[in-house]
Amino acid sequence: MSESCMAANNQPTMKALIIGAGAIGRGFLAPRLVENGIEISFADASSSLVELLGSRRKRTYQTATALEDGYEMLEVPYSCCCHINELNFEDQIPDLLFFCVGVKEVASAACSVRDQLPEGVKLKAIYSLENEPKTVEVLKEILGEAGPCFFCVPDVITSSSAPAELLDIDRACVASEVGEIYLEGQLLTLNEFQYDDEYVRQHWLAKKYLHNTPHAALAYLGAQKGYDYIHQAARDEAIESLVFVLVSLIGEVLAQEYNLTDEFLQQYTQKEIKRFRNKNLWDPIKRVARNPEVKLQPSERILFVRSLLEKYEKPLGQIDEVIRAALMYQGCDQFSESRRKVGLEQLFESVTLISASSADGQKILQPLIV
Repeated sequence: MSESCMAANNQPTMKALIIGAGAIGRGFLAPRLVENGIEISFADASSSLVELLGSRRKRTYQTATALEDGYEMLEVPYSCCCHINELNFEDQIPDLLFFCVGVKEVASAACSVRDQLPEGVKLKAIYSLENEPKTVEVLKEILGEAGPCFFCVPDVITSSSAPAELLDIDRACVASEVGEIYLEGQLLTLNEFQYDDEYVRQHWLAKKYLHNTPHAALAYLGAQKGYDYIHQAARDEAIESLVFVLVSLIGEVLAQEYNLTDEFLQQYTQKEIKRFRNKNLWDPIKRVARNPEVKLQPSERILFVRSLLEKYEKPLGQIDEVIRAALMYQGCDQFSESRRKVGLEQLFESVTLISASSADGQKILQPLIV
């Protein structure tokens, strides 16, 4: 039995086009918008996904909210799903645009939208739900004339799939937390979502480092032990112990670096430790561990955390173990091929920009060198 996401008054207040009908777009964002009275449409670059949603006679799909003791099924209505290169702006212009395509695809997706928007169109707001505030600047450069651009923090774990019994109900189903969403700006008339920019900034810092860093740690350490899902790694005693210490250390340095309050950090930390263990999230390690060459960059979630730990003279053993696990990750063919071709030390230097012969480089790499 599924519940409808439709708002109680059944009258949409605005129309939103979600660019990216993947996990976040259809599993998390769409249900939240619909239940707040916003009519949604999708656009995606995947022909198979467009076919899955676009060919339905009844324009609804079912998706699952992962609870600790099972699932709550939601029925989500939508107007249409089309290919991103075949947008139909002749019939209607959306009030809102949401980009959920991945950091690497934001520019190309925005260009596709811009090239198809009628000249002179003004939208109420354009939002980036990507894991990088700089994507807002990309949107401003490409779509700034079409409307104001804002950052959005989707604080949620949403799987790219669902267990077989849910896919039997609907092949478009994904499993997601209830989650939270924090929007910059004051243009949406959704009190549940509106926060001042400082509040959004705090939650972004917590999301990037208190969520993304341990999430990646669980993925790489779990992959080392042959696990397939995040909840398996989170329930491994040795991994859980390491990640628990790492989360505590990250909280300490975030408080020092960004003046985040102990109360805020404690609440967020308690939520993180609990959410990773939820087996109903069906959160695959391959999804979380993808693009290790990005996650190991100096400004990213792992190396930047290491720099903060070093700055405030905190132990580095836990984060260095995560770095080693990421360097040896076998689930990305291109990354593995680069490691085989150029060698571990050169790959390490090219990605992290740390010299393999430096004290830090030797400290990280020595356990891997036979």
